[in-house]
Amino acid sequence: QKLFLAVLLAFLLPSVYFDAQYSLALNREDPRLQVYHYLEQTASTRPIRVGVPPLETNYFLATPVLSKISRDHLILEERLSLGKDPQDLEFVVLTKFGRRSSTGFNRKMASLKNSRTFRFERKFENPLTIFGKTFDSENLPHDMSYPFPEYYIFRRVK
Repeated sequence: QKLFLAVLLAFLLPSVYFDAQYSLALNREDPRLQVYHYLEQTASTRPIRVGVPPLETNYFLATPVLSKISRDHLILEERLSLGKDPQDLEFVVLTKFGRRSSTGFNRKMASLKNSRTFRFERKFENPLTIFGKTFDSENLPHDMSYPFPEYYIFRRVK
């Protein structure tokens, strides 16, 4: 009976601990709100122009967040080409979401990182951490990974 209880606990405790850490991660501020507050604060003093490349994850992650910022303060460019960026953009927002990250994301990320026009400014995320180690949320089912997108903000070099 003690052996049965020990085996049962050995199987249940990791699952219970994972669920508890997942719940704690859900209670932290969502990356969507972090990006919203960051850009809204920047746009509160003057209008800014933000570009969103036409990547699959940007459509359902970046565009809804940015559309909530007052149109008087933010000009959203949704039709950015992957090769050429308009000269008047101040920021570019990229998103990464689990396995849905495409070669387009990797290509645009590399292009921006190697660019002399934009520099990496900030990453917003809500990592799932267990025992101090960040859990790879790419292996979670889609509905469980939705709270863990990553946002990358690039700012034009002055």
